[in-house]
Amino acid sequence: MNPMSVSWIRQLSELPWVGPFVVPAAFVAGGLLLGLVVDRFILWELKRIASRTKWRGDEILIDALRGAPVLWFLLAGIFFALEASDVAPDVDSMLKKALLVLAILSVTWAAARAVAGFVQLYSRSVGGVMLSTSMFSNVTRAIVVLIGLLIALQSLGISITPLLTALGVGGLAVALALQDTLSNLFSGIHVIASKQVR
Repeated sequence: MNPMSVSWIRQLSELPWVGPFVVPAAFVAGGLLLGLVVDRFILWELKRIASRTKWRGDEILIDALRGAPVLWFLLAGIFFALEASDVAPDVDSMLKKALLVLAILSVTWAAARAVAGFVQLYSRSVGGVMLSTSMFSNVTRAIVVLIGLLIALQSLGISITPLLTALGVGGLAVALALQDTLSNLFSGIHVIASKQVR
């Protein structure tokens, strides 16, 4: 490399605005670019390979991950940008907690989509009455999202024990109030699953 260009790079790195701004911005831009590459090209190639297989579960997993790598790599870039920049400790801690919550919620959303997709795949393989209902996929999606929200609250230092206790007591009260309705519901599910009535 030309010595003149080396000295120019060295002089540029010694500028007061390069360290606090350029390096963190490079981390953020690099994370965003890498996430777009993974989402647009690698996942697309994996989906093309998965379409040749007989098992439909791999396509469900790839569809559930659509858009998530962009956010994940962007969050990683922001994290490394915070590590490379001089931020006040309280602001740094608050921002890292926000990044952790966003990461947990994005993983939860991808997992909920995957679980709902597998439930729909199973309902299509069973056929019959289950084919025309989305209740099972909605319930499983809600359960996964609720678990993710509880994990996010726990990561923020919020105790979820009182919330779990309240949910348990509330669930027991609802179960007692809707005893006949829930009995009919589960009886119908059993009849559908046993395939005795079509």
